[in-house]
Amino acid sequence: MNQYEEAAKSILIERKNKMVFIPNGIKILPEFLGSLSNDQFVETFRELQKILFRMYNDMERAPFEWGFPDFQKNKEYTDYGRAYGILVELIKNGVCQDGILKVNVESYLRKIKKHKKWKLMIIGFERLGFTIEKFDKKSESFNVTYPQNPYIITVFDAYVKILGTKPCHWSMGIYRDSLSYRYVEVPQKYNAHFLALMDASSDEIREVQYWLYNETVKYGYAIDDNEPAQQGCVLYKKGSKRFLLVGETNVDGTAIERGKVSTKVTFRKIFKIAPEKFHLLAKKFPNVFKTNCRKCRDYDDFLSMADTI
Repeated sequence: MNQYEEAAKSILIERKNKMVFIPNGIKILPEFLGSLSNDQFVETFRELQKILFRMYNDMERAPFEWGFPDFQKNKEYTDYGRAYGILVELIKNGVCQDGILKVNVESYLRKIKKHKKWKLMIIGFERLGFTIEKFDKKSESFNVTYPQNPYIITVFDAYVKILGTKPCHWSMGIYRDSLSYRYVEVPQKYNAHFLALMDASSDEIREVQYWLYNETVKYGYAIDDNEPAQQGCVLYKKGSKRFLLVGETNVDGTAIERGKVSTKVTFRKIFKIAPEKFHLLAKKFPNVFKTNCRKCRDYDDFLSMADTI
């Protein structure tokens, strides 16, 4: 049971850590505003983020009270998308008007049927301040409101539905699930996916990545919105070519100590094209090449000439 509980807590902590509250003065894309002023939207969006943060906090406290699985499913110990997904499906299957969300019962139940104990989630949403009308399978629809601030439903509806019309690579799902304001602000100099990643990164990674972003442009590389990240790192592409990955993860994708930087890059035919440069690189980072180079088919040939370089 501890294993199931810890798996749920781990993903909830990760989502909390990705959250960055929207600052004052951010300019919102007009298509998101509707009848709200820019300041109203920003203030409400921040309040919505705080609601989600409280939700993740309470789920971390007691995952089973929220219906997180206490059994192994699909070789995993937790439903990663459960926390945000069941809440968002209310928006996706509803129509918002004047702060009231009218949800279609049939389509909503069809979307969440894969989740067990989903009614515990509904009870949890109500503890957070949402009012959800009682409904059953025979109902045609039910209403959802947030009485303390009707704008919450309006802003959440705009965020979910407008972003739902735009492609989102799975690697960026967690940032959308953490309500990154980068997706609703007026476009900046840097790519929105890039900024969402940087907001949740350490100062050390940001320093490298902002420099790298500007450098890759000089060589014709850019961030592809259909695949902006790989192994938790910003991915720069030029056609089929991929630039080096810089991040805070090990080769296997697991996290390393925050503030430490890792890199991953492919050197094609490097042993034969520039053996002297590779030799210097291998000497500078002996532990890296000691553990990984033996998988390279040209490594034995390189070793035979290394002493003469």
